[in-house]
This record gives sequence, C-alpha cells and structure tokens, in this order.
Amino acid sequence: MNIAVFLTAIFVLGCASNSTETNLVSGGFGDFKPVHAEGFSVQTGAEFTVVKVKNPWQAAQNIEFTYVLAKPSILLPDSLLQFKRINTPVKKVICMATGHIGYIDKLQEIGSIRGVSGNYVYNKQVRDSLKAGSIMDAGYDRNINFEAVINIQPDVVFLYGVGAEVTSLIHKFEELKIPVVMVGEYLEKTPLAKAEWIKFFGSFYEKDSLANAYFEKVEQSYNSLVQITKTIEKRPKVVSGLPWNDVWYVPGGKSFAAKFIADAGGNYSWAENESFEAIPLSLEAVMIQADNADIWINAGGAKSLNEILSVDERLKQFGPFKRNNVYNNTKRITEVGGNDYWESGMPDAHLILSDLIRIFHPELLGSECFYYHKLN
Repeated sequence: MNIAVFLTAIFVLGCASNSTETNLVSGGFGDFKPVHAEGFSVQTGAEFTVVKVKNPWQAAQNIEFTYVLAKPSILLPDSLLQFKRINTPVKKVICMATGHIGYIDKLQEIGSIRGVSGNYVYNKQVRDSLKAGSIMDAGYDRNINFEAVINIQPDVVFLYGVGAEVTSLIHKFEELKIPVVMVGEYLEKTPLAKAEWIKFFGSFYEKDSLANAYFEKVEQSYNSLVQITKTIEKRPKVVSGLPWNDVWYVPGGKSFAAKFIADAGGNYSWAENESFEAIPLSLEAVMIQADNADIWINAGGAKSLNEILSVDERLKQFGPFKRNNVYNNTKRITEVGGNDYWESGMPDAHLILSDLIRIFHPELLGSECFYYHKLN
C-alpha cells in the first residue's frame, strides 16, 4: 500500500491507528479476540466498548480503525477521546454492502436499516421498504447520495472498501459529521471467520449475548458437519467459478471457498495452491486442469446451463458441463440478482456447508439444498 495514502488516512480521519498501539486505557477491560475472525477485536469495559477493525481492504497492511461504543450519556476518559465515538445502541443504520444485512437480520434489527447501496438485496422486508420509500438507495462509490444520507441522520454507516481509495469516502462522511465504520468481513479466509462477524455487529446494537449465542450454534453445527465428512475416502473433484472476458478467477487453495469444499468432503482442483485470493487464469487453462472434475459449483450468477453458454459457448465442451453436474448458489435469488447466499449465508455458514455435503455426498444428508440447485 502507498505509504502516503496510509499517513493521510491516519491524519485526516483521526480514527485509524497503527496496529502496534498498546493499551487504550488501564484496568477494567476484558479483551475479546474472535476465535476465527482476524479482521476485528473487541475490548469491553463497564460503560463502553472499544472495537478495532484491522486491514479492512485488499492489500491493506498495518491499518487499524478504532471505534468507541457507548451510550450518549457516558463520559469517556481522556485516553479515548482521540477515537471515533459511536453512540449505542444504534437505531438507524446504512449498509453499504448487502452482506451486512444478513448479520443485522440475525440480530433481529432489520428495522434499523434506513439505507442500502443499490437494489441487489434479497431480504424481502428490506426490498419492500425500498419500494415503499422507507429505506433509501444510498448509491455507491462516487455516486453516493450524500444529501439523502444527511436527511436520514444515521447513527452509523457501515462501509466497506476494495482498495485504499475508500479513505476518501470516509473523509467525506467525517466532513458531514456522519458516523462511519469500516467493515472487512469479506476478507476473512474461512467460513466460520466470516460468520463470527455477527459479534462485531452485535456490539453496535448492544446485543453481544444474542450474537455470541447465535454464532456458538452455527459453530457447533458447522463442526458437527465437518465430522461427518472427515473420514470419507472418496471425494469428488470440484471446480468453482465462471470466466468473464476470457479470465477465470478460481478461488485460491487457502480461500474460504476452498475451505468450504474441503470441509464438505470435496477435492478442490486447486487445493494445493497457497493463495488466499482468487487466481486469474485463462479459460483454456481451467478447462485443461479441471476437465476431469466431477462437480462444478458457484458458476457466477447463472441460473441455467444456457446462461453459462451465453458467457462462452466453449464451456459446453467442459467435462463437468457435459456430465450435467453443475450446481450453483442461485436458488434464492431475486429477479434483479439479489442473492441470499451472500446475505443470510454468511452468518449461516453451516447451511452452506450442509448444501455442499448434499451435493458431494447426497447419501449422507439427502439432496434437497437451501442455497444451491442443480442447473438444467
């Protein structure tokens, strides 16, 4: 990352701090380090909570944002005044990524959402509110409707960024006196790490107990499913993804998608790869490497085999396509592309794992899936 961008973010925003910073306050704090997630941590005091978000965009290094959560009546110690304060529990929020909606829904706070970014939303209550005008489309990137955001006067805007350029958006929100919090759950490397971010959102609603209890059930269910496939010897070979403009971004061998496949008893075609990120390959390279794959999953937004062929006719010669073994996570999707897999599926990682086991080993759990369906 460019060091100038980093230093500008630290100076202008006032809520970012170097990850080497030590104690925020002395005494009275209980440290909470997530079991799986790497992107956030929590320190809980008697009257306030300190939440840290670490490296919340791609390629970020040694970036840390610190937020102090407290009721409006609480006076903070001088040692915390340098950090961004968020008054809790939040009642009005804007989600700049649809993935945030799933966590908030599990916390039974869907009514707090007053704005979203775009209409790629699956949650029916949110979609209905968008149509009725009680929830606004806040826009995205450089097209954010700041006037509408100001009118809402949100308690917090949950923001995400792909690269360091998101710091300009944070600066703009800060200029407008709008509380903004970075969220980086999409960068986590395992399914349970993504699911554990419900604890992060729970802190803002003062629903830590509910968030912890929900995640504990998800974790227990997920680990129980892993035990079912642990001793399976015959594991189908699996390929994932869909090409776009002749480039096929396959998940890295250490990515959360690869972890899902392994935990479900599959043999991922790029399992030996050491990358946590997507790997850009040519269509030809993937077809050669994975032509003998038994199962093809996560084929973009395709809802049928014909939609796959509309991307590239050559895919009809691809082994798993010819064998009619293509499954996609588009069973729960709206007419405009809002996909529940990326909403409720992130906190409910055990349901995704269950689906994949049903696809790879239908003899174990049956074949009826929640997020996935076989493409015809």
